[in-house]
Amino acid sequence: MNSAEFQLRGIHDARLAVHAISASPAWLWTLDGAHLLWANPVGMALLGGADAVALVTRIFSPADQHRRQVAQLATRLLPNMPPRLERLHGFGAPLGSLVTGICTRLPFANGEDGLLIVAAATPGRAMPLDERLRRIVEAVETPVAAFTRDGRLAGVSESARPLLDGRTLADIGLADARDEALGAGQIGRAHV
Repeated sequence: MNSAEFQLRGIHDARLAVHAISASPAWLWTLDGAHLLWANPVGMALLGGADAVALVTRIFSPADQHRRQVAQLATRLLPNMPPRLERLHGFGAPLGSLVTGICTRLPFANGEDGLLIVAAATPGRAMPLDERLRRIVEAVETPVAAFTRDGRLAGVSESARPLLDGRTLADIGLADARDEALGAGQIGRAHV
């Protein structure tokens, strides 16, 4: 998986999209805990990932506390089981304390399962929404941009930068697409 697929997974999969710009960290792991399949911007920051490229290529060692906990959880969470609360070391918790995680085993179309962990509370200082939006789109290789509700540009991929050139949604004729997405309560997609 490349970095673009890593980030877009959180937008295209409705089970992850609800966590994509959340202030609470979220991570999707392989069942053995060796690889991270997806993380929202807060989750990436808490694992020390500067960007999606750093995390998509990272292999968590067998001694890593995250990997050990994920592997243990995977044996207890069966497919189609309701989410369960778990107390976890690391995952943004201050040293010597625990974080409560909402843990769910998710099946995917390719036949593989992943383990989704969403922190029940935001540890530390909350990451501002504009920064979360910027971090989602900046590593994507295709032209993509994120706007705030008022139409202000929050983030843009390098390939989209020349297309927008500092303009708002209204400037490029996408204000109606924004209004439609807000009315439907979902992420909007539009083509220029």
